[in-house]
Amino acid sequence: MVLPGRIVGPLRIGNRGEDVRTVQTILQAMSAPAPLAADGKFGNKTHKAVVTFQRKKSLKADGVVGPKTAAALGLSYTSSPALLHPGARRRPPPNTPLRPTPAQPKLPQAASSLEIIADSLAVDFRDYFLVLAWEIRKAGGNPEKVTNAVGGLNGLLDGLLGQLKGWASNGIGERTSLSLSAIVFQTMNLILGQVGPYLKKHGNDTKGLASRIERLDVRGIERVVQGVVDGETTAETASAEIRAIMDKAIRIAA
Repeated sequence: MVLPGRIVGPLRIGNRGEDVRTVQTILQAMSAPAPLAADGKFGNKTHKAVVTFQRKKSLKADGVVGPKTAAALGLSYTSSPALLHPGARRRPPPNTPLRPTPAQPKLPQAASSLEIIADSLAVDFRDYFLVLAWEIRKAGGNPEKVTNAVGGLNGLLDGLLGQLKGWASNGIGERTSLSLSAIVFQTMNLILGQVGPYLKKHGNDTKGLASRIERLDVRGIERVVQGVVDGETTAETASAEIRAIMDKAIRIAA
């Protein structure tokens, strides 16, 4: 997985997708007003958050994420004519049936509690790593070192996601919560090893990055998962509680 530093826009009410989610996550990191869900749906709350951000930055407050707003968010921008009118339908390519015969759907298998938690954690950590990468880009410095630092985070995120899948496949046991915290602690140590020299080099410019690393409550995540192991809570409730823990590290004033 590559942490996005670029979006394709303009983005406005009606748009959906990963680019919208990226903007929402960065707005969360900047302590956007009102609870803003990073759900990839550009609705009224996202519009309001963009307008508030634009006013703070003395930009045209139209609620549209164009090149100037993207730059202020620390994101690169590519213009796409297809997004100028989010309600427009694309024409099918030549010789494509207008109503293709749908494939016979396969009955989905019920996900285990750990798979539900692992899938939720994957989304949470994607957002967390995205904000870490944004902090690095915001601090600036030698472009090659910035690229290397963000690239290192990409590799660590891929490794973490793979470990989460393996953790979920092992099933519930005595060391389920401990093994998860060990995975996360190991990842956090690797993050520090990756960005540590960068933190020392840029000092005050990386206070936000250091705070987000320090504020991640790994033991809190462990306690929530232990509740699932003990049968005291459901995987869905645990996922929501873990997201709240992750938000404390993501939603730090920049």
